[in-house]
Amino acid sequence: MSTKPKFTTTSVFGYKEYLHYSITEERQHKFTWSVMLIFELVCIVMAYYYWSLKDSHDMGTAFILLAVFFPIAMGIRVWLGIRFKYNRKMKKMEGTKNVFSFYDNAFEAKNEQSKTLILYKDIYNILITTTNIYIVDSKSRSYILDRENCSNELVEFLSRMALEIRHKDTKKFTNRVRKNGSVV
Repeated sequence: MSTKPKFTTTSVFGYKEYLHYSITEERQHKFTWSVMLIFELVCIVMAYYYWSLKDSHDMGTAFILLAVFFPIAMGIRVWLGIRFKYNRKMKKMEGTKNVFSFYDNAFEAKNEQSKTLILYKDIYNILITTTNIYIVDSKSRSYILDRENCSNELVEFLSRMALEIRHKDTKKFTNRVRKNGSVV
């Protein structure tokens, strides 16, 4: 690793950034959202079925209410889970200034309490939004960069890296499928 970083940026950790990250990360769980959509469709079909019966309007109404309030309850559950995790684990880090230095094959994240070096090959995912960039190095640890503080060159560098990670994951999946014609 070279001693001079290619890019450097800073970010201050807070609840707003953590909330944005958590919601963005939650949207990545396509299976959960697919199951919820299927559940919603089943509720609507069941409501239609019971309304078409002569004496079962109450059950039809119950399924419509379930279809309406289930997503609301799930949204509240997600928000409360995010809030609980933040208060339990992350609140002590609020206001912490993080400095991120990007080198040829790794990046360094440091603040008053810690210093971590992450190799690019160990990055699990990179999520880029209009306000933040999230570098995820495991299922339970990520780094939040304020996009406003990032240079255009750094955003472009991380965008290319995000595409490479997605391409690498697609190739792994394709290779597993090609082994015997089914997903291994």
